[in-house]
Amino acid sequence: MPEVSVFPITTIAILGAALIGLLCGGLGPYLVWKRLGLLGDAVAHASLCVVALALLFNISSTVVLIPFSIVIGYLLSIAQEKKFTELDSVLAIFFSGFMGIGLIIMTLSGKGSEEVLHILFGDIQNTNILDVSLLAVLACFVFSYLYIFKKEIQLMLLQPELAQIEGINIKRHSRALLILCSVTVAVCLKLMGVVLVTALFIAPSLTSLSFARSAHQHMLLSIIIGFGISLIGILISKGLELPSSATIAALGLVVFVATSLFRGKKSA
Repeated sequence: MPEVSVFPITTIAILGAALIGLLCGGLGPYLVWKRLGLLGDAVAHASLCVVALALLFNISSTVVLIPFSIVIGYLLSIAQEKKFTELDSVLAIFFSGFMGIGLIIMTLSGKGSEEVLHILFGDIQNTNILDVSLLAVLACFVFSYLYIFKKEIQLMLLQPELAQIEGINIKRHSRALLILCSVTVAVCLKLMGVVLVTALFIAPSLTSLSFARSAHQHMLLSIIIGFGISLIGILISKGLELPSSATIAALGLVVFVATSLFRGKKSA
């Protein structure tokens, strides 16, 4: 296979992990505020069906995953607008079914046993310059949006009635954020995997709640913690020769438990 980059693979892997941490840390608070913690898992599991079809027809999975994630984000926004009851439960059932269909397709076609392992558990060490470029473009877009509309987003999430009075287009921003979250999951899937991708959305956001005193602080701390967990996690995995994605997810758990215990002692 031709080399796609002249940079050392470890440097590219570290850059990829850092960008994933920034992206997931920046969008994670939205999922926590809207109680959509299962969104990352749902989109990731459903994506396995798309990956199976891409392998079956010899198409690049990235080419089909991004349009698929945009459609999924849009459909979820419609379900949210219609106040669909028990949305998290529906997500769990519906998208687990998609994952099952994907595994069935791969089994019947006899293709993709190695790819299944990569898509389930990720492989940051095989990050290439194209992956990093895609992550960088997405990060620029996401953070530009979050910065330009930060006041509208915070007001929409914390005081939706006041936001509506102020003339903020809640529907448009909700759709945009859900689509951005879905696309981020799809882009990070190859590197973090179906099983582990949600860890970086939720762990930094929940951890930052122990220290944040405002919505702005919550988002800023979540970005910093997400970046730190990703960067330290991949360095630990490199030094101890452990699976990178699993190490990052485990570190997220350790940091969350430690800060929760610290907050509990402080309040006591």
